[in-house]
Amino acid sequence: MTDPIQTGITLIALIITIIVLLILAGIALNLISGSRGIPEKAVVAKEKYNYAESKEKLEIMLLDVKMKVATEEGRQTVVTDCDKINDKEGVSQIEYINGIGDKPKYAVIIYNGYEFKVDDDLKILQESDILEEESQEYKKQIAQTLTDLGVKTDVTQSADTYGEHLKILADKNYEEGKESDIVLLKSNLNSRYEQTVSLANVEGHQNFDAEDFIIVTKDMSLAHTCDWEDWSTVTKSYDKKSGTLILGKQKAYASKNSWTFWNTYDLYAIKRKPQEVKLNDESNNRRETLEAFKEKLAQVMQEYGIQNEEGNLIVDKTAEEISVYIRRIARNKFEEGVATYKILIQENLASLYNQTVSVNHIENYQNLTLDDFFIVSKNMSWAQYNDHREVYVMSKVYNQEAGTLEFGIQMAYSHVWTIWNTYDVFWLKKKIINLEENVS
Repeated sequence: MTDPIQTGITLIALIITIIVLLILAGIALNLISGSRGIPEKAVVAKEKYNYAESKEKLEIMLLDVKMKVATEEGRQTVVTDCDKINDKEGVSQIEYINGIGDKPKYAVIIYNGYEFKVDDDLKILQESDILEEESQEYKKQIAQTLTDLGVKTDVTQSADTYGEHLKILADKNYEEGKESDIVLLKSNLNSRYEQTVSLANVEGHQNFDAEDFIIVTKDMSLAHTCDWEDWSTVTKSYDKKSGTLILGKQKAYASKNSWTFWNTYDLYAIKRKPQEVKLNDESNNRRETLEAFKEKLAQVMQEYGIQNEEGNLIVDKTAEEISVYIRRIARNKFEEGVATYKILIQENLASLYNQTVSVNHIENYQNLTLDDFFIVSKNMSWAQYNDHREVYVMSKVYNQEAGTLEFGIQMAYSHVWTIWNTYDVFWLKKKIINLEENVS
């Protein structure tokens, strides 16, 4: 008779064997026909090989260019040297991606159907390198903007610190001249010609904006010659880095009798007091993606009204655009503060007529003098009629008892043309500081 125990063991072994065979068959079938089967893996492997081979060939071509540039031209390579392989077999496209300004940041080369990014050193970049470089460039530009505005910021600092620095700017108190001064920069400039003024020796010159400069007309002048130019308003162009201010012309002409009219003026400015604020950043070593950095900064900017039309965060803006928004936030706060001590009394007065301006609403107006008021020029105007009056220097009188300012006419004429100025009147609650010795 057959031993029942022996029979049982045989059946169990058979069942186990069948299960194992089924598992092995499933694995084999999955390898052959599954989503990551042998055929697909073979394709992937071949694609990787082709990419690596193309990369190696491109590196050899770029190395050849690098050596020729060094030996034949005696210089370091720049990214645009990629053009030297434009006619090579397999190169179908070369495109340059700009960084800050117009300088190419890297080249995109399509070689054998594959895309490669190449830098100034003609090295092929990894995608992670490009993302890190873009992040650093983005943060660097915004850090420079914050630093220029008086809050020292470093590219290694976190988005939280950038946000704190922005809040310092947005909440800075310029009221009553606590953080700024009215300064005289240059006297007796001639609006017949363009003027170049250097503020390089003025402390904090990098913090001026073009809007900070103020033109105060003194005399109207004329000459019996025709310049054939009409310029109503003095334009202002300021380079923060060099401290160079270029002031445009302001003049008019009458061709019939060959006359040219212009103004002599003084240049003033509202000057921020130099002050750097540097915060400790405990999160310097924490790595952040560019997207996370943009979102955190946008959240702070939204607190000060900077958002898109739908009221959402502005996370899709360039570093240049974000810098403009930051300057706008700082500018708004600055102008609000300046308006508390450079107070507009009357605007758009024409020197074609005698003008009376009442200031008796000002507390203690009886103690004010003419030096407490600022006559800021705006436009030179002209009309085709002859007033037959010429007064080149505007008279100014302050009646302390009545609290009134009296301004005389300032005008000139030629044949059928009359020329005059338009101006605003301000009350200054702060004395003017003379910085002429630092200006050239």
